[in-house]
Amino acid sequence: MPWGCYSSFLVCGVGGLLLLWWTLEYHRSNTQQWMVPLGLVLFGTPIVVWFSILASQTNFLQVQNQEEEENSTSSPASSCPPCTCQLVIVGSETYTVLPVENKS
Repeated sequence: MPWGCYSSFLVCGVGGLLLLWWTLEYHRSNTQQWMVPLGLVLFGTPIVVWFSILASQTNFLQVQNQEEEENSTSSPASSCPPCTCQLVIVGSETYTVLPVENKS
């Protein structure tokens, strides 16, 4: 694991410990309230970053797998001349949209 991963675990742990310390020591007297938002930021930021990295990697892998599948099979889009059709992806379905020719 790279050092960035270790440091994010450390920051998350420090935030959790800061919240725990405030809860056990100062919650009854409602003092030292600066510790709460700082602890929440330290605890929550790495979690949001981890989630966003995992979500982007999952989406990237799905797009990459879909491109590999399209390249391995012959699709109608590959037989079209350039710029005459569009490939539209809706959910897991792929549609080819052909332009309408004017017959006037």
